[in-house]
Amino acid sequence: MKSKILHNINIAIVTSNDETFLLPTWTKTINFLKNKNISLKGIFVSKKEMANLEPNKLYFWYLKTFGIKNFILLTMFTLLSKVIRTIKNYPSSFKDLSKKNNIPCVYLKNCEERNFIKWIKKNKIDILLITTQDILKKELIVSVKKGIINKHASILPNSRGLLPFFWNVINNNEQGVTYHAISEKIDLGEILLQKEVKKRNISMIGYYLEIFNQYPHDIYQSLKIIYKINNKNCIKKKNISSYNSIPEKKDFIIFKKKGGKIILLRDFIKALYFNK
Repeated sequence: MKSKILHNINIAIVTSNDETFLLPTWTKTINFLKNKNISLKGIFVSKKEMANLEPNKLYFWYLKTFGIKNFILLTMFTLLSKVIRTIKNYPSSFKDLSKKNNIPCVYLKNCEERNFIKWIKKNKIDILLITTQDILKKELIVSVKKGIINKHASILPNSRGLLPFFWNVINNNEQGVTYHAISEKIDLGEILLQKEVKKRNISMIGYYLEIFNQYPHDIYQSLKIIYKINNKNCIKKKNISSYNSIPEKKDFIIFKKKGGKIILLRDFIKALYFNK
């Protein structure tokens, strides 16, 4: 009976405009939540990129930092994902996803837009689910009635910030994922759910495929935790807080020496299952 509480809450999402990982993830998540009789009030797509880089500069950063081989493989991986979605007639954009699910969709420059915050207040949004590069300001945080839930691909407070898998390899940290409530301090809000990822010989791309594949189930569990339907599930370790920004070429050299991989050929096979 308690789970019926979730049927009556107002939920919206904010996501980066990533069609390789996040579009398939939200396609599956929306279907998953629908099966739980939970609907979304709106989809907002933020155009803000990692480290505030413009798209062309971001592509150049990948090439310069990870090298031409990884850049080519990442490009091929992105193209494969698009081909799979086209063949299977899956949503080709967030606008397409919104139409197929009859959910309003708005593209934002960033999450600080006044009209976005006004919409949150007007529609009395209880929960905001985010998968975006934006650092949220207090005005937005306090506008959401119950809380904002973020996924971070590390066992917080280890490796706060950008590309946690990359930095966890360098710092010999355990890999995992954390779902937490957003606060004004980056990646330091109340922890709701944590899980270790113990797979060996996994690349950065394979790691994110693993985490995003579990996202629908994990976000549902996080919703139940924030509404006290389930107990918290957090890893009981005294991790040291650390924060990292965008890596440079010298960091990638260390990453490789520690056995880190950006993308492997088997990740292309995993993409077939990820986009199903």
